[in-house]
Amino acid sequence: MSISFFYFVDMLRAPGRLHHRKSVAQLYLSCRESLPFYNNFPLLVTQSPESKKFTHEVSELINKLCLAIEKDTEISEEFRRCRIPGRICDQLYVPTENDYFALLYQGSVFQVPLAYAENPGRLAKMLNDLLAEGKVTKQEGVAITLSECASYKRRDWAVWSNNVDKHPSLKRTLDMLRDSRFVVCLDNTPDREIDCPSRFDHLDNRFCDKSIQLCVNYYHQSIMLLCEHASVDGMKANQLFERVSQYSVTDLSNGLDKRLPEPVRYDNDASDLFLGTNSANKIKHYLTALISTSQNASVYINDIDFSCARDNGISSDMLIQLCVYETFRESAGHSPTVFEPISLSHMTSRNLDFINPVSGAFRHYSSASSADKKFALLQQGSEIHRANIKRSKQGLGLIGHLLGMTYYSTFGNNFNTHLKEFLRKIVFTFLPAMKFIYHRDMMVSNGTAKSPVKGFGTICHLPNMIGVGYRVEHDGIYLEVLYCQQKLLPISATQFIQITEEKIREILKLIRTKGSDSK
Repeated sequence: MSISFFYFVDMLRAPGRLHHRKSVAQLYLSCRESLPFYNNFPLLVTQSPESKKFTHEVSELINKLCLAIEKDTEISEEFRRCRIPGRICDQLYVPTENDYFALLYQGSVFQVPLAYAENPGRLAKMLNDLLAEGKVTKQEGVAITLSECASYKRRDWAVWSNNVDKHPSLKRTLDMLRDSRFVVCLDNTPDREIDCPSRFDHLDNRFCDKSIQLCVNYYHQSIMLLCEHASVDGMKANQLFERVSQYSVTDLSNGLDKRLPEPVRYDNDASDLFLGTNSANKIKHYLTALISTSQNASVYINDIDFSCARDNGISSDMLIQLCVYETFRESAGHSPTVFEPISLSHMTSRNLDFINPVSGAFRHYSSASSADKKFALLQQGSEIHRANIKRSKQGLGLIGHLLGMTYYSTFGNNFNTHLKEFLRKIVFTFLPAMKFIYHRDMMVSNGTAKSPVKGFGTICHLPNMIGVGYRVEHDGIYLEVLYCQQKLLPISATQFIQITEEKIREILKLIRTKGSDSK
């Protein structure tokens, strides 16, 4: 009833306004914790440890990106966009189109003319020279970098970034990063996870306020896009990279061997400027604690075929989310509340909505007394799930209206943050629909199967929340689990994936058996 009431009130507002899109962004912009842990998500573009031409692969991708930002207005804007910290709520900022990109490496920030990206061969030489120089000139003993400051709690980062005007050299670095066309982060050391790149490592060599960072690890020979969720959601990030990938590598220099200005080195060391030793230690301790308490695991599971489910009218999405739901319920001892994001990129005034995938079929499945009843519940749950998605795609989803109704763009993000906090704590405390928004246990995200990326990560934008990401392929499924507090569940993220895999295989076996019996 509360959902219907809010939908009716929202319909009284002027149609075509962007309050739905802005209200969802504001939900993420009001996050006061560390962006790398609570608002950034990765897309693994490539990992080729055996490649002998990795630098050329990197330079060719940057060349494609350079072509894309020059020819595609949307790609240009998305890669330029930056998140500006505020004490109460952040805001998004799109700088003008400058003629350089920012490159972070070994404690320094470089302003690199875009002209370097016009010639992949010349760019590869510049990167190789930089890597060779970095082995000699790496800055040792840096207490804290500007990158780590930006990865700290948003309220403190807002205060520090406002005070940066007193320190001209650091202000130049911050302004250059914010105003760059895009950001590239070069790493040449192993991550904590030796076999694969980690989204939480090298925070001293990132700028997580930027909408999209291109993170290149020469040790693992991997390329990862690190995306800021208030700026770009997972579906949009996939679409952007797919469009960039479609460009052909092109030498725009017309064969001219013109001399280019050297990349300008900026200081990334903030230790002696305005933070002091105590603040530097506090930041290091906070980030180290988050790294040590976070649980993150991902795996590609082979030999799982969902065709039997589809042949029997059972949604593979619903099936996977049921298994995730059951894994949480059995581990935690209670049923979880679940978010499922739905892309609304086809609607001009919106970009994202959420549905509650948990239906009566979920709640009754484990206690069903026979295989026939379980099979019927799977079909019933699939019908409900498809109906919820269809409703959301039509703009009639659950949370978009609840958030949009209480968002007033005229008054700015600070006012709306205070308003939502007031409504959450006082006015709507006992309404189930509002409690669902602010008290949820899991975000379960479906990555697009047709994307050129190799893997992706989800987010959990609250400390007491679990993020689960999955992508169904023709011969298997990619699964990723994240929770930023180890004590949320008595099992590890790896064990969560293993149990979920067992449940998926068990249900598929049941479907194959019952499906063949019904024919």
